[in-house]
Amino acid sequence: MQLEIIKKVSLLNKNTILFVHGAYHAAWCWEEHFIPFFYAHGYNVYAMSFRNHGNSERIENVDQIVVKDMVEDLIKTIDMIDGKIILIAHSLGCRIAQMCLEEIYSSIQSVVLITPMPVRNNFLQLLQMSKKQRKK
Repeated sequence: MQLEIIKKVSLLNKNTILFVHGAYHAAWCWEEHFIPFFYAHGYNVYAMSFRNHGNSERIENVDQIVVKDMVEDLIKTIDMIDGKIILIAHSLGCRIAQMCLEEIYSSIQSVVLITPMPVRNNFLQLLQMSKKQRKK
């Protein structure tokens, strides 16, 4: 699975930040403000797009994508980055980041969760909303 990764490596090489988008977004949502700000302050900055988001590889049957697939996408991205990572995640990306922590917490320096989704019963609601949107 080929994933879209936006990458800006700083010569100051402070720490590394990986931005994780929420539902209905992609890596582009971090490009206007967050990536330039942290890069200008010396951070190595990455933003990834989950499968079927942004410019990442697409599969035809989107209904076959499950949360576990997105966790795999995030782990794959983390594995390609050297050193400890600061994860900054939004919405659905927060849930994926939390699930990822259960598997590879040793690679993560810290986590920032911006408007996280509730932990219980939220993904079913998200799928229901998604199906309603596709019918419009």
